[in-house]
Amino acid sequence: KQAVEKAYQEYDIFNKTQPIESDFDKILKGLERKIITFLDYAIMIQLRKIVF
Repeated sequence: KQAVEKAYQEYDIFNKTQPIESDFDKILKGLERKIITFLDYAIMIQLRKIVF
């Protein structure tokens, strides 16, 4: 039981320090660098359908 609790505590610490980059963040970085892949474009089209 103590091992499980310790594992959860360590995971909570790790999870807060782990950077999370969404597909949207990756697309924005690509736009800044002017590098957009076909997959990024497809995701942008899907987001546009959802958002607009």
